[in-house]
Amino acid sequence: MYICPQCHTEFSEEQTFCTNCGAKMSQQSDQPFQQASDAYTQSMPPSAPESGYYQQPQTQPYSYPPPAYPSYAPPKKRNTLLFAIVIAVVVILLVVVVILLVRNSKIKGQTDSLAQTATALQAAIENGGHVLEVPSTPEPFTGSPSDQNADIAAQQTASAIAQEEADAQAALTQEALNAEQTAMAQAADEEVILELIPEKIRYLLDGATKVETETYQEETYYTDEWLETVLVAENIKNFVLTATFDNPYYIRTNDYWEMGILFRSKAANDQLRLFVTVPNYWELSYVGGEGSYWSTVKGWRSTIQALDRSEGGSNTITLVSDGQYGSFYINGVFISDLDLSSRPNYGTLSLWIDYNTKTRDGEKIIFRDIHLWNLD
Repeated sequence: MYICPQCHTEFSEEQTFCTNCGAKMSQQSDQPFQQASDAYTQSMPPSAPESGYYQQPQTQPYSYPPPAYPSYAPPKKRNTLLFAIVIAVVVILLVVVVILLVRNSKIKGQTDSLAQTATALQAAIENGGHVLEVPSTPEPFTGSPSDQNADIAAQQTASAIAQEEADAQAALTQEALNAEQTAMAQAADEEVILELIPEKIRYLLDGATKVETETYQEETYYTDEWLETVLVAENIKNFVLTATFDNPYYIRTNDYWEMGILFRSKAANDQLRLFVTVPNYWELSYVGGEGSYWSTVKGWRSTIQALDRSEGGSNTITLVSDGQYGSFYINGVFISDLDLSSRPNYGTLSLWIDYNTKTRDGEKIIFRDIHLWNLD
């Protein structure tokens, strides 16, 4: 056996390298390495004498040859369990990050869609019922099919709500517009009607009640003992009435016709009568009592300049009946005041017309622009 001069490990003489440090066992001199027993003996210090101190022997150090290869160290084992845990944690973190990204993308898509819908709804309301279309191309959706269906349903619901709100707003806008147009039309009509009333008596209409009646009526004239009349109102005493009488279809030389108003009537021949005989006479009469006697309250014979006697023309009569007093106008021109004290009662109100010859038999009579205000 030999001892390695470098690590002092025993080895046999057949070995070329040390099994511990790998040093090459080549001889640097002609003398072989010392055997293990000799080396061990030589390495042991001599016994110290009983008296004195130990003295290291003076020996010449042995010169060993340098190793041909570096010292060999066996490789360390890897910690497989720790490595596996680290890999598993990394994989879990990656999975969590991917899930969060997908979920965030889905929530963002839904939020953007609802924001677009809300914007469209607000714009529809602010634009007077004009609906702004929701974009037809939605944002890319990366969620599951059930989430995508829910998102589509939410968009459809929001669109339906927006459409309902827009329709309601449009209906309100249209209703307001119709009401405004109706009010404007009524105001225009009232202005036209007011033009029929002489300015001097328009103050009487303040606080008066407009009576609903037919503003246009037709009648056929028959040559008999009865007047052709149309009813305007019943049970009325104090009023302002305006009515337009159309002239006959054709006018002949020396033609005349009568147009008038029956008011405060109790029976067929029991009333006050105001009538105008074209072209030069008007009269207020009281007809009534036993035998239906005729009493002229006031009559005037003279050419009435205010009359329109043209073919196709017309004449508007305005009558004021207010207690014991009254007045009347033709085409806005004042004609006369009236004494109504002989007939202070309530009664019916009618329009009438009469022709002077039988050639008018069967002719149509037209009464139009009939307007009545109750002063009571």
